[in-house]
Amino acid sequence: MSYVLPIKIDEAKSDFGFRLELFIKNNQLQLQTPQAIYSYGTSYLAVAWPFRDMQLHLQPIKSVLLLGLGMGSAIDILLLHFPKNNLTIDAIEADSGVLHLYKKYKELTSNTVLYHAEATVYVADNRYKKKYDFIVSDVFVDATIPEACLDVTYLKNTYDLVENKGVLMVNYLNNSLHRAAMSKAVAYCLQAGIIYKELRYESNCIMLLYR
Repeated sequence: MSYVLPIKIDEAKSDFGFRLELFIKNNQLQLQTPQAIYSYGTSYLAVAWPFRDMQLHLQPIKSVLLLGLGMGSAIDILLLHFPKNNLTIDAIEADSGVLHLYKKYKELTSNTVLYHAEATVYVADNRYKKKYDFIVSDVFVDATIPEACLDVTYLKNTYDLVENKGVLMVNYLNNSLHRAAMSKAVAYCLQAGIIYKELRYESNCIMLLYR
């Protein structure tokens, strides 16, 4: 049935005041807010689509940092592409409602650690200066990226955690506010001599920063 119409299976209240609704659609978990889709299994194209470009550049990855968890679409996609890599994954999620649904419906492997924390705090905190081969920043509150995550300081702090030959992927929306943030990110990359690539998929703009 879920191959025809989405079936609602649960809901939770977001810490940010709106309702989170969980569906099964096309046999995958889809997490929705009033204005956005947070996760959609391996069909979450904002993350899945850029892998076509990244595959040529990524060394076999072992360590991953996810800033913004949802229902773990990025984890599903990574395991699909790197099934034999024995990935270690740190996932940062600020919304306890999202974490509640994730823990209820997804299996937490021994190699995955969840942190209930703000992404900006995690990447700025000196206690967490662990390096990662691949970092995904997919931080949204409903359909908006928090202002602090659009700041170049957040980008710098996050890029500092990228291991040698690693990649940082940042998901923006294709609107004037986020394009302005991307322009500042590009200026930072040019000033710091960072190799980067910009990709666009429907309403999303993706930046890849290579170490």
